[in-house]
Amino acid sequence: MAKLNEKMLLQVIKDSEMVGQKKIGNNTYVGRENGTVYVRLHSTKVVQIKSDGSVILNSGGWQTSTTKDRINQVLSALNKSEGVEQKKFEWFLGDKEFEDGMKV
Repeated sequence: MAKLNEKMLLQVIKDSEMVGQKKIGNNTYVGRENGTVYVRLHSTKVVQIKSDGSVILNSGGWQTSTTKDRINQVLSALNKSEGVEQKKFEWFLGDKEFEDGMKV
């Protein structure tokens, strides 16, 4: 899978004045909206980083290898210990079954 521009992602997270969005990978953008940093793959915000530091995950119903890869690259950049894994066609985050809207 294509590697995200992790440096750009981290710059946007730190830059509270940033407006709009920036491309960080194929069909992947990072932006800021109402205090929340998001990573968007196509038209789906697959990761949202809230101002309180919580992280919300969303596949948008597209549980593809690219969606999983993007989510995992962002989680890795944020130094999160768990990532999304697939077992028998089902997604998991650690030992919990993946659900859109789940918090990390």
